[in-house]
Amino acid sequence: EKKPKKDLISVEKAKTGRSTCRSCREPIEKGADRVGMEAWIMGRNGITWQCIGCFLENIMLELETTGKSKCKFSGQKFDKGEIKIGLRSHTATKFVNLDSAPFILRPVFEMYAESNKSKDVSQVAFDSVI
Repeated sequence: EKKPKKDLISVEKAKTGRSTCRSCREPIEKGADRVGMEAWIMGRNGITWQCIGCFLENIMLELETTGKSKCKFSGQKFDKGEIKIGLRSHTATKFVNLDSAPFILRPVFEMYAESNKSKDVSQVAFDSVI
C-alpha cells in the first residue's frame, strides 16, 4: 500500500498552543487537529499549519494546462487536460493526481470524523472529494 510522502502533509494534534492557522489566522490550541504543509516562508522552507476545517476548504480542483507538471505524491506526469487536486497552505499549492488523493487525504478525513464523533463523516467527505 502506498503511504503519503512524509513531507507532503502532516496530520496531527497540535503539540503546543503556539501555532496559528495560515488561512483563518486563529491560534491552534494545544491538542487541536491541524494539517501541516511545507511552504517557502520568510526566506526558507518551513511547515505552515492550518486548522483541519480550513485545510479542507482550501482543497481545489484544476485542469492541467501544459502536461509538464508532476504529481507531488507519485511523481507521474499529468496529462494535458487531466484533473488534479491542489492542496494549499499559505503560498504553497501541491498538486496530486486522483489516484494518489485517497492515500494523502484519508488521514485528514479520519481525523475530522474522529473530532466530530461520526464515522460516517469520514466516508461522506472522502467520497465527495474523490
